[in-house]
Amino acid sequence: MATFSSWAQDIILCETCGEPSLRFCNSCQVKLCKACVNSHIESNESLSHDIGTYQQRNLHLVFSECKFHPGQRCETYCQQCQITLCTTCFIDSHRGHSIEALDSVITKKKKDIEKRTIEIEGTLIPRYKTIHDDVQKKMLKASSEYEELEKKKEDCRSLWHTEVDKIFNGFGTLIQSKKGNDLTNLIIIKTKINNEIEELSKTVEKQGIILKSNTANEVVNYTLKLHEEKEFETDIDVGAPSVITKNLHGRGLRIDIGGIKAVLARAIPHDHVSYLSTEKLSKKAEVIATIPIDDFARDRFKLACVGKDEAWIGGDRTPLMRIDMKGSIQNTIISQHPPRDISVTRFGELAFSDSIDRSVKIVKQGEVHTLITTPQNWIPWGICCTTSGDILVNVFKAQRNKIIRYHEQKITQEIYQDKSGNPIFSEGYCMLYMAENNNRVICVSDSNANGVIGIDMKGKVLFQYKGNGAKRQKPFAPGNIVTNSQNQIIVTDVKNDCLHILDQTGKFVTCVDNFELDHLCGLGLDGEERLWVGLLKTRKIKVIEYM
Repeated sequence: MATFSSWAQDIILCETCGEPSLRFCNSCQVKLCKACVNSHIESNESLSHDIGTYQQRNLHLVFSECKFHPGQRCETYCQQCQITLCTTCFIDSHRGHSIEALDSVITKKKKDIEKRTIEIEGTLIPRYKTIHDDVQKKMLKASSEYEELEKKKEDCRSLWHTEVDKIFNGFGTLIQSKKGNDLTNLIIIKTKINNEIEELSKTVEKQGIILKSNTANEVVNYTLKLHEEKEFETDIDVGAPSVITKNLHGRGLRIDIGGIKAVLARAIPHDHVSYLSTEKLSKKAEVIATIPIDDFARDRFKLACVGKDEAWIGGDRTPLMRIDMKGSIQNTIISQHPPRDISVTRFGELAFSDSIDRSVKIVKQGEVHTLITTPQNWIPWGICCTTSGDILVNVFKAQRNKIIRYHEQKITQEIYQDKSGNPIFSEGYCMLYMAENNNRVICVSDSNANGVIGIDMKGKVLFQYKGNGAKRQKPFAPGNIVTNSQNQIIVTDVKNDCLHILDQTGKFVTCVDNFELDHLCGLGLDGEERLWVGLLKTRKIKVIEYM
């Protein structure tokens, strides 16, 4: 049974007035109500109109009236002129042209449209929808990845802020310690002077009473105190340390407070590193200071720079001493056992390895503290304090070497074999010398293998250098090693009495060999990026400016 809604939808409306329609013009294919039939015929008087009931309507094409010949419909098509024609148009103007019935043209046209519609619906739209879906997935993936990148960026921001806070907290500790020491020394001197003034004042007061006395025995029996003028040590070195900041020519920033330095460095991609040429290095290199150390270093010694113009040195039979560029001793530390190797933390604190009690020790405010105890049966040899705050320790057992990375006294990495399980370092009795450059690549001088090895943070071997390109007379024999702010690697060659300078990929750049570097036994890099080179035979340290 039809509902009111469905019945209402079936009502046919007049196309002229909108009332229900009962008539249909078969000529014009127009729905009409009874009242609009006459007005429809009158509006198109030039054409014939076949009016019938809507139920008996005859559906067909409606040919438009010719605009040139009223009363005639355009039922043909001129292919040559591509226009519709009435019979009179054909006779008058298009005789001899290719003429086709308009209904045939329209049938062909509709078939082409239908074919194209099927192609669009069946091929193009599905294909575009697939591409659209792929693009949408990529957009969602890219949005997700960039959101994750933003999160990691903020995590890194927080981490960097934490590290910067640690650095400046360290500076704060240094400043407070220096301030406390200075004020304590001055208070001691001030107290001594006050005590002496008080004692002298009492004497003056007593003697004033005696001078006014008329009693003979009192004056005679008074013992006169002799007060010798005392010398007070007022010429002491006090005052806040200087603050030095330096822009490393677009490679980073450096801050130095009282000889304690921190560096924020930018790792430069391999393809964009701009090194000094071999010729410029050779021309620029010069010895700016020669420091005799025969008086206080009588055997093979270790060397580690601190600040811009000082270094710690120490031997097997001598205490650890901090000296300046003039050779003056600034500080002395006596350890229970001779250090195997020494290094300086990013806060300027001395650290050294103790092979006897299997430890790494650190000097804080003049006192020696045990910082790390190495795993059982593994003896600590070489050490390296990194700019990130980690400590790299070369440990040795039964001719085997490995490197342990410590962060805040906890082991975070052990380096000894590659991904195939093969040992990275050769067996032997020589210690490993280490340095870490700005992009966290560990550069290892392995004397057992007569080579330098570059290892990334994951423990992957990046390069090996065996002296190739240096063209020395004797085989390459690497010893101490340092890296500079350009990630260049400087390593001693003890057999050829020279320094090899490599780029950050381990490729040879040049040699420094024109300064009588006989019997090399120590190497350091100070805050001004000058090399401090220890020489065993002459008992001297040469400071070389090479950049």
